[in-house]
Amino acid sequence: MRVYEAIVKGLEGVGVRAAFGGAGENAAGLMLALKHSRQIRPVITRHEQAASFMACGYAMYTNRLGFCFATAGPGAFNLFSGLAVAMSDSYPVLAVSGYATMKWRGWGSLNETSGLNRTPDSQAMFAATTKKSFLLTDIADTCDVLEEAVNIAFEGRPGPVHIHVPEDLTHRGVEVTNFRALRLDVAPVLPDPAQVEKIAAILGGRPRAAEADRHARRLRCGAQRGGT
Repeated sequence: MRVYEAIVKGLEGVGVRAAFGGAGENAAGLMLALKHSRQIRPVITRHEQAASFMACGYAMYTNRLGFCFATAGPGAFNLFSGLAVAMSDSYPVLAVSGYATMKWRGWGSLNETSGLNRTPDSQAMFAATTKKSFLLTDIADTCDVLEEAVNIAFEGRPGPVHIHVPEDLTHRGVEVTNFRALRLDVAPVLPDPAQVEKIAAILGGRPRAAEADRHARRLRCGAQRGGT
């Protein structure tokens, strides 16, 4: 099983039913895996920004994980707008993007975003617009990284997460031999009893305070009329 096939199969198991993304060389393996999926419907957009906003809308209206993807380099950067909205508005969204071959880091290769030798630093950029961004460097960690990312997207205050998939992990012969189903273990967020009591006291006191204020105004108006 190749890396993108494992990612798609893992997402099928946690209820993802749609994927939104832009076409590109680094995303070709993912698009092929989606083509053969019987559960996830791929939607290819003309611009990756649209894909990220579609993933937000999907998460908002379905309460499921929104999923968007892009190729490496500038295509991946186009996801930022939607991920920023998911961050501020608390939508669980997973973004997957390509990444240049690891052995070429620092060489200024096509679409390199390692941050070395004046190349853009996509890890820092995605870290600023997500709850956490991952760089998958060992194909044996595919399921572990995907599982952690999905759980982070849902836990506490929901939000976006991101995974870089280097191109060398997508090459023929590089296989995920330890695939397993993802475990979603998201504890419900329970209210703080002390804060609930505090808010209830404030809300319960407002009608009495408003009535006292109206009574005081009536007294003042009566005093003014009596003085005239």
